[in-house]
Amino acid sequence: MNLDIRTILLLGAVLLILQIIPLILLFALANRYKGIKHWLLGNIIASLGYFLIVFRGFFSDFISIILANILIIGGYSLGLQGISVFTEQKFPRYIILALNIVFWVIHFHFTYIVDSLSLRIINVSWIGFIISGFSAYQLINNRDKRLIISSRFTAIIFLFQSSLTLARIIATLSDRLSNSLFDLNLDGFQVFYFIATFINSFLMSVGFIGMVCQKLYQDLNILAECDFLTNTLNRRAIEHQIDREIAYCQRENRKITLILMDIDRFKSINDNYGHDSGDLVLKHFTQTLTPITRQEDLLGRWGGEEFLIVSRVDNVENAVVLAERLRSAIQNEKVIVHHTIITYTISLGVAVYGVHGQTKQELIIAADRALYDAKNSGRNRVAIAQPYH
Repeated sequence: MNLDIRTILLLGAVLLILQIIPLILLFALANRYKGIKHWLLGNIIASLGYFLIVFRGFFSDFISIILANILIIGGYSLGLQGISVFTEQKFPRYIILALNIVFWVIHFHFTYIVDSLSLRIINVSWIGFIISGFSAYQLINNRDKRLIISSRFTAIIFLFQSSLTLARIIATLSDRLSNSLFDLNLDGFQVFYFIATFINSFLMSVGFIGMVCQKLYQDLNILAECDFLTNTLNRRAIEHQIDREIAYCQRENRKITLILMDIDRFKSINDNYGHDSGDLVLKHFTQTLTPITRQEDLLGRWGGEEFLIVSRVDNVENAVVLAERLRSAIQNEKVIVHHTIITYTISLGVAVYGVHGQTKQELIIAADRALYDAKNSGRNRVAIAQPYH
């Protein structure tokens, strides 16, 4: 088989079709993420456009030139929309639509009124330059730090493609091209452009799939560490954070504080108002405490109606001040459920690393005993753990 322009375009179109297969699987497995559908449809449409170009001479000019390039640019525009939607950024819908319409009109003009391959190439290239460049901008501007590796990789590919289309415009202006696409010199820049574009399209999809996989991995981690009802860390996650904070204390010779909290008479709330109301109280509790705690403080559900705060407050006096602020905030709040007002209080046990324990287990036991003392002393109060000996 002789390697000519038609063959190169056919192989490129086949490569685009093959990359659609993993995108279909990705959409089937992770369709909860918005943007995958747009990226998939964009690739399908662009692939169809390249196939129509391959059969130029067999189909009419309208199908193999006008419709083919409309599909290619439309597919790239859908890909840009997919990036915008996936990264939760604004998609300039009307601007892209207007650019596409301008492109259609110009392409029609340089096909039927002034038949010029060079001017059609420039027409395809300027809009490709804008779409690729803006795609790179959206990826670089993506503020989701979880996706920084895959989004930066994909942005680099789009920047390269944007530079490639700009170079294509310059090369087209400086070269005297035949008016037939299939008569182009195999050693020329136009052939290199097609080969590089097909490789870039493959790498773009690799990057997009990488972004989805990264996001899926991070979301699974969050699900594994999050208590679904209160949207706080679960016990496994908060214990892991205690280990990390104790390692920090040992490394930096610092202290941390554990504040173990329990909602007073929570069983009575469930019995008197129902478990749905009890769930609302739990949510209200965490929503009330979150803005009071410092950004670096960690809040987790220890079990049932017990919650634990890990704080870098490094002395007993400040730890008690924080605990009292939490207790007072809950005491002054109320939950309204079906026109019924529910008030509740909390008891808190405070333990400081290095003062009330030297290991995670010792610190947890100390905080638990302090909480027990607070409950036995009448509830709605803060108790400090006994010094470690």
